[in-house]
Amino acid sequence: MMRLVSAALLLSALLVPSAGAAAADLRVVVEGLRTDKGHVEFALYDKAETFPDRAGVIEGGHAKIMGGRAVYVFQSLKPGRYAVTLFHDENDDGKFNRSLIGLPLEGYGFSNDAKVMLGPPSFDKAAFDVGETGATITIHIVY
Repeated sequence: MMRLVSAALLLSALLVPSAGAAAADLRVVVEGLRTDKGHVEFALYDKAETFPDRAGVIEGGHAKIMGGRAVYVFQSLKPGRYAVTLFHDENDDGKFNRSLIGLPLEGYGFSNDAKVMLGPPSFDKAAFDVGETGATITIHIVY
């Protein structure tokens, strides 16, 4: 009898999701793209120390552009604080192209539409919360 009760408890623990195991989707909408050529590259961060370095990207992806708009969904995220960077890879070369003096040649954006001031914004300015039910954010591209 004790073995049966133990087995039932173990099975119920495996079938019931724990409170900390919730996963949600983050939908990122990009508006204001000047052309439907190319695609938009997305990067997701969860730490101020590594934002916006390439080594700090926890997930990335790309989306097609339709009507000056692109949408990408980061799936199954743990609730928490995140920041997004993106760029319009207009020539489809997989790179964020810049001029000889380092000025952007392609559109870019940060979550919260955080502004660039002599360098990228801080994580705190770009960060937002994703709850258990997920989130949708809109980023307006800058050229």
